[in-house]
Amino acid sequence: MSRGEKAQIYPPALPRVVIVNPRIANGTVRFVTPDVATVEGSYTRRDGDSVQTTPLLFLMKRDGDVWRIASVRLLASN
Repeated sequence: MSRGEKAQIYPPALPRVVIVNPRIANGTVRFVTPDVATVEGSYTRRDGDSVQTTPLLFLMKRDGDVWRIASVRLLASN
């Protein structure tokens, strides 16, 4: 994926829908090493009149002066 290209998110437990403008919020950051961190987060989407939130776990790696997402996992909802 090149810079500026939009990603499409397909949650596995839900029907395939393209979330054009996901709302992603970050939470707790834990440094595993100086160059690797885990970040708790969530994304919120509208489903008709209801709003649903899915917890996420990001694995971040430092690439020079920039932090990049190495992987993202969907977590079980509470």
